[in-house]
Amino acid sequence: MNRALLLLSAALALPLSAQQALAQDVAEEREIVVTGRGLEPSPMLAAYAVTVLERDRTAASASG
Repeated sequence: MNRALLLLSAALALPLSAQQALAQDVAEEREIVVTGRGLEPSPMLAAYAVTVLERDRTAASASG
């Protein structure tokens, strides 16, 4: 009985999963057009800046 219920559930769920896959294909074909201009860089951008210090550069400096 449980096996029959499992097979029935799987048979009913299969078409639903196929519809979701088809919906994703349709969504990928759509094109989004954006007009206007981008935002100005944030004044806080410098707070997140990263500087990479190479070992050779620091070893050659006078304070190293």
